[in-house]
Amino acid sequence: MNKKIGILTFHNAVNYGAILQCYALQNALEQRGYNVEVIDYTPLYFNKVFFDPLKPWEAIGTKNKLKSLIKVFLRFRQQRNNSIKQFELKQFVKKYLKISETVDSELISTFDTIIAGSDQVWNLELLENDTTYLLDFPNDVRRVSYAASFKVSDVDEFAIDAYKKYLPKFNNISVREENLKVYLKNNLNIDSTNVLDPTFLLNMKKWSELINNKRLIEEKYVLVYHVNQPVELVSKALEYAKKNSYKVVSLNRLNTKDDYIDFSYASIEEFLNLVKNAEVVFTTSFHGMAFSINFQKEFYFEIPEKSYNNNERLLDLAKKLKLMNRNISNGLDENPINWESVTDLLDKYVENSNEFLNYSLNNEEMKKYE
Repeated sequence: MNKKIGILTFHNAVNYGAILQCYALQNALEQRGYNVEVIDYTPLYFNKVFFDPLKPWEAIGTKNKLKSLIKVFLRFRQQRNNSIKQFELKQFVKKYLKISETVDSELISTFDTIIAGSDQVWNLELLENDTTYLLDFPNDVRRVSYAASFKVSDVDEFAIDAYKKYLPKFNNISVREENLKVYLKNNLNIDSTNVLDPTFLLNMKKWSELINNKRLIEEKYVLVYHVNQPVELVSKALEYAKKNSYKVVSLNRLNTKDDYIDFSYASIEEFLNLVKNAEVVFTTSFHGMAFSINFQKEFYFEIPEKSYNNNERLLDLAKKLKLMNRNISNGLDENPINWESVTDLLDKYVENSNEFLNYSLNNEEMKKYE
């Protein structure tokens, strides 16, 4: 009988990367012959951030009626696009992810192993101190983390106590960022392995199977995928597009008077299609960078000022693959990326990551091979 593996991660966030990393890990495990389910759990935080409806009427003021009406219109448009995007992402989850029954202690006991991760599942500030992703349940089940993450700066006392209490119960721990591996060892004396985000466990050919071969935009275009409206990144993208006579396509609404094609409602398949067929990607998103690399697209990134751990994970990946010259703070390096060199480095990290999964799921304890 095949081992039953449960994945506990952010599978239902209204976010391309969160869903795709879950899909990738599920797929990688199924390729190994395991019976895999994604555990149906949604933290309260997600209900607040992703599923609370916007209230356009709150934009109405009394001083400037025209300005207020414009704000109302923009909020209604944003709400419409958010609703379309949420529907499309739910359709992908329904079609491709094998979701369990609602989580409880009886369900947990049916799994041979539970994997926490990937993504920021241990970021307790983000999760408002929800320790579920630390596998805080009492059941005697094998515990593994794959590419788990949390920001190592400003870790509060509650989080430190939670890590000390629950992480030693894990049989094998892997984390996504090298600095997190160092933090766990130096501060909590916990050994871990540094692995890649699960989206790298599937190759370009595998990701392309999800995409309609037809281009969504016939003309050549620059793709923008941002977090928190980065002024410099958007400005550079617009300049680059104008210089090269490219269209601008954005996966987010842009604060600009320049023309662009709005794909803020894109489905996951459309997201992948737009990345794959872009001439250049400008992004502040970790998974925006990850899929640019997966599809071997020229890209530039910017470190967003306000984000949960995005700076650490972007920089970690760029350093691993020697792509720091793609940071726009260094200016726009218009030399093409040497994909042969990047692929050589990436293949070694992918091999490392697959090896971690193999020995962790074969009931072996932590093994040092790095």
